[in-house]
Amino acid sequence: MKITRESFSALTITIMPLLSIIGLLFRNDNGTVLIATMALLLILILFNYRSALDNNNLFLFFLSVVSVIITNIMFPALGVSLIVINVLLASILFNNIYISKRLYYRIRIITSISLLIYVLTCSTKSLAYYAAVKDALGNNLNANDYALIVFICYLNVVSVLDLMQKTKLKVFLIFVMSIGAGFLLYLSQCRTAIIGIIAFLVLILFMKNRLTYYKFRRVTLWLLLLSFLFPLVYLFLSKQGIHVDVLGKSLFTGRQIIWEGAWNLIKQHPLFGCGNTPYATGFTAAYETSSHNFLLGVMKMFGLIPTISVFWCLTRRVKYNSNLAQNRIMQIMFISSLFVTFTESSFVQSYIYLPYVMLLIPYATNEEETGDII
Repeated sequence: MKITRESFSALTITIMPLLSIIGLLFRNDNGTVLIATMALLLILILFNYRSALDNNNLFLFFLSVVSVIITNIMFPALGVSLIVINVLLASILFNNIYISKRLYYRIRIITSISLLIYVLTCSTKSLAYYAAVKDALGNNLNANDYALIVFICYLNVVSVLDLMQKTKLKVFLIFVMSIGAGFLLYLSQCRTAIIGIIAFLVLILFMKNRLTYYKFRRVTLWLLLLSFLFPLVYLFLSKQGIHVDVLGKSLFTGRQIIWEGAWNLIKQHPLFGCGNTPYATGFTAAYETSSHNFLLGVMKMFGLIPTISVFWCLTRRVKYNSNLAQNRIMQIMFISSLFVTFTESSFVQSYIYLPYVMLLIPYATNEEETGDII
């Protein structure tokens, strides 16, 4: 069988969701190797789809890599450096590539089944806030991390169910999945993931057609901007002594300590960041290495240039791909995941980031083919 550019890229993209699950299971021993492998696969995909690489994207990517290297010289952080490079590579592909429906179905099904098996084989007997959850290989996850995995699993499974033609059965199965996921998230007390699922259900019920590219871009742009500014508003409110309850708990449960520390680090190292090294005195290492916010985390770890690059690439489609747009369910999944980025570093958070990065692998459809108008 002749290997074509398309067949090679299809094989490469198919391998990626399997790597994301392997990364969850074997994160303690082979994390850096898996992350590096993911980076290599993304580079191969970009090489095959060079239309995603215009001069602006190439320039920003080059600057970001140089910036990350400089950060590593000052604050060695190979693992998170590769993670940010992966996110940037996937962001460049976002909105800029067309894949067949067959490949789209294959990726969605593989990702959904793998994540569902992972979630269902975790021991949740002690699931409660800050309690440990064990996966099938005995790895410990705190309740919050487990909730983030349940959330991304839910998005993927429902995206497959949404492909079903029988409407009544589809609605019933989505309802069952929502109850099951909601129950696990309730036990974990992860309000961010609960809000993400609520956003997803609202969108899937009321967003009947996919957004045109420009509308989708505006939504993405504003949600990313608001997520980056949210910690500042949160810090301001926390210092005013205001009491606000969200889903039965106080809004101010410690994020103000994390974000104040992160902002202090950013002010000290605005250009190149400070990597993943615990830095602020009186700030526990676990909190220092996770900023609990996507863009804030990139800014704290690697500074201004990679942060701008990720934001730019996620909200831009290069001119060569003017007929492409994400399909409806992928738009809904990505928008819902952005609500999580307000208070979590899901896209750049250690082993958890791998399934989230799969949302950035472009399951776009050809707008000319479907008759949509941008």
